[in-house]
Amino acid sequence: MELQQGFTSIINWLAKTKEHDDVIADAIAYDNKKAERLTFLNKTIGLPINKTHVLPLSSFDINSKDLSSVIEDRGGENIQHAFRVAPMEGFANIFDIQKHYGLTFNEFSDKLKTLEIPLDKAEVRITNFRGSPLGFSAVILITKDGIIGEVVDDDLYVLTYMDSVKEGKSAVSFFKEPNSPVVVLSKNEVMVAKVNEILNKLSTNGKDAELNEAGYETSDGYVIGYYEYVEGKNGDSAFTDMNTKRISNNISVKDAILQFKRKVEGGDEVGVDVGGSTTGRDQSRIQGLVVYKKDLKVEGRVCLFRDDLVELPENVIFVSPMTTVDHLPFMKKALAVVTDFGGLMSHPAIISRELQIPTVVGTRNASKVLKEGDMIVIDMESGVIEIL
Repeated sequence: MELQQGFTSIINWLAKTKEHDDVIADAIAYDNKKAERLTFLNKTIGLPINKTHVLPLSSFDINSKDLSSVIEDRGGENIQHAFRVAPMEGFANIFDIQKHYGLTFNEFSDKLKTLEIPLDKAEVRITNFRGSPLGFSAVILITKDGIIGEVVDDDLYVLTYMDSVKEGKSAVSFFKEPNSPVVVLSKNEVMVAKVNEILNKLSTNGKDAELNEAGYETSDGYVIGYYEYVEGKNGDSAFTDMNTKRISNNISVKDAILQFKRKVEGGDEVGVDVGGSTTGRDQSRIQGLVVYKKDLKVEGRVCLFRDDLVELPENVIFVSPMTTVDHLPFMKKALAVVTDFGGLMSHPAIISRELQIPTVVGTRNASKVLKEGDMIVIDMESGVIEIL
């Protein structure tokens, strides 16, 4: 398996904005220590995590004694792994973070010869590879105001990179207010059970005092933070990220829960709006989740994404199935952004909030229903889009 092209890390998104250099440097330094945070939670509350090895990239010599011991510790040279290459602390933004999945040590060693990056300023993090597609993946945000999350029976990039849910796959959103039960926006019993199973893994198990003393905040019996979770088809699972920095948590959980409640009250149980089936739904109705808002309403003409789009016209609403780093110039110029796919915690959604771009994600059908030049108005409270 090769590098997953197009699946850009949140730090690479930040770097492409050409803004917030101090934030990028801080985010990289913090991200490089995620293994330490996850290891502490593993020892304290039993959080399942990947076995992780972090090495200076300059020392990755397939014939060296040190690397041989790492290979042996990880099960041998024929085992596939995930390799994450990133700048060392102090060298932020000198190259994009790269992720290579499903490679053996020898295959990554060959790949390393083709990478045009300064080896003496980079490190590689080696973790478990559970195959593709995965059994389940999840993104979860725990705050003092409550918990929100998304679970899919597919690969993690479907949630983090604003991809579409494949035919035959399921995706759900869920929320939990303090001292209240979990609410899952689906009647799929398997997914409901999986949500509760994953949340149980994040329980403090009564270790709040020990966690607080170590600098970890807790609320409602959980450790506050943003989490990413993966599970192989054999049930082998791990939390692969734990982040408490603003850049991953720049979402109002209160607002998100309010939007989810409206969906429950409206009888919409399609689940996480990341491009799932629209069967049984009014195909002309356009509604998504509000990622960021400035005003109560946004009105403007539609500009649909197309491959030959070079520059966005003035005073238009940019509509696209999904957004990538390449869309940033369009996003920053638009009155608002509307997508078919994506959840509230996808990387493009995080960037929209960071850059304060009014955005609605997960409409499932906006790019299909809307036509170039349509005059529309977006209700930035409900996420409803109407053609004028």
